[in-house]
Amino acid sequence: MKSVLILGAEDSPALTVAETFRKRGFRVIVGCHIRMCTTFFSRYPHKRVLYPSPDSRPEEFVSWLLNFIVSEKVDVLIPADTQTPQLVSKYKNELEKIVNLYLVDFHLYKKALDKAETMKVAIRNNIPCPKTYFPEEKDIDEIKKMVEEYPVLIKPRFGLAARGITLVNSKNTLIETFLQTERKHGKCIIQEYIPHSGMQFKAEILMNKEQEVLSWVVYNKPRNYPPEGGSSTINCTVDRMDILAIAERMLKAMGWYGMGDCDFIEDPRDKTPKLMEINPRFTRSIKIGSVAGVDFFYKLYQLAVGEEVQPDRNFKVGMYLRYLPSDIMWFLKSKERFRTKPSFFKFFGRNLKYEICSIKDPGAIVGYLLHNLMLRFNKNEKRNRTSRIG
Repeated sequence: MKSVLILGAEDSPALTVAETFRKRGFRVIVGCHIRMCTTFFSRYPHKRVLYPSPDSRPEEFVSWLLNFIVSEKVDVLIPADTQTPQLVSKYKNELEKIVNLYLVDFHLYKKALDKAETMKVAIRNNIPCPKTYFPEEKDIDEIKKMVEEYPVLIKPRFGLAARGITLVNSKNTLIETFLQTERKHGKCIIQEYIPHSGMQFKAEILMNKEQEVLSWVVYNKPRNYPPEGGSSTINCTVDRMDILAIAERMLKAMGWYGMGDCDFIEDPRDKTPKLMEINPRFTRSIKIGSVAGVDFFYKLYQLAVGEEVQPDRNFKVGMYLRYLPSDIMWFLKSKERFRTKPSFFKFFGRNLKYEICSIKDPGAIVGYLLHNLMLRFNKNEKRNRTSRIG
């Protein structure tokens, strides 16, 4: 029996990866730095292991990982959260000597994490994106003179979801707000504000090292929490080949391979989908690929072990993936709660699946609830968890 080690069992992508490989007859090992986590309570893992925190003890984590892979004779390694892919990429040369994996080199991984570098690649290659100013190239006083329209956004170059993003409504407060944000969150960029009335989209693409697209899926975000702009609470696969084409062009310009995720927002002023960022990790909603008939994870395994993978760009349109805990919060906060499409009160359907909730795997939601209860009492873990949500 082939074995797969899945890192980051606290994040929901690990649950989907575990289910995929369990159903394909693999020995599934899942790891996490805490006991109270979603996938530890799932029925799909054969083995659950604790490791040192990759956030606070990265060197100990890497040492554990190298030893564990050898002792357990792991065939393939799949990091499924936020922090571990970065460390796996950083120590890729050492890991590839003892285990199969398919992940970009560290310099490219860092480039994708950096919003400034991402936007520069987009601008050079005529990829539609918000107008962006780079304080490392121009003095902030000079940028202040260049910005003509407000509001604008100040964004940390390294950050996940909306963490650290600050809205500036006036030229008078630009410099002060910029300096405050940099002191708290590190180097930042200044970016044109795209009205949130435009629909947000994600394009998930799997490419080989020859940059051939093997599989892809595109989906929108009809609801978000917080309602004024946040992480999606429900997603739906859509027929937007234009967005997939832009994402493919962007990833090729980056020199990317493996899984790549591109975030877009459709600018309501000109109806153009504009690139917001690239995620070099599995995003929380990646399960929608499986819902739409796309097996990203087994293809990743095939690539890792050197098997030939035939391109298959088909996916089902109109498939929904719902993140119920956040969707409930959306309902409580949103003024559109009774006018939304799809209806909040549609809880079942052949084309509707849930990110975590499943009658076939009820333990996962128990693990999720225990994990979130633990977060209420662990400020450090809550801070790390917040930085991982996206």
